[in-house]
Amino acid sequence: MKKMYNMINNKKGFTLIELIIVVAIIGIIAAVAIPKFGNVQADAKNKADAATIKTINNAIQLYTVQNNLSSFLGVSDKNTSPSYTITDGCGVDTVIEVLEARGALQSGAHLNDPSGWTYNSTTNQVE
Repeated sequence: MKKMYNMINNKKGFTLIELIIVVAIIGIIAAVAIPKFGNVQADAKNKADAATIKTINNAIQLYTVQNNLSSFLGVSDKNTSPSYTITDGCGVDTVIEVLEARGALQSGAHLNDPSGWTYNSTTNQVE
């Protein structure tokens, strides 16, 4: 009976203050880790965009060299519907369509969000 009494009265566990301290420490760690994770995602997107722009610019250079062109400006693709012509400051979607149709850029290549990029005829590059 004494053994049973000792088991019932033997209360081992955490106090309320200890639990509050642990929760506070976890909260501090989360407050530090979450913003760092957000920065990592933004940096990864920026680096992916830069790599995509480099790939498109390499495709433009490859196309101009293979076709003995001095510039990519004025190049058109009549094989796609609707047909596209590269003009100064045109959207990069048009550039991508022409490059894909001409085989200078792999069709279906993963392109992040080129909606804000444009073709600069002065530098002959997508910016």
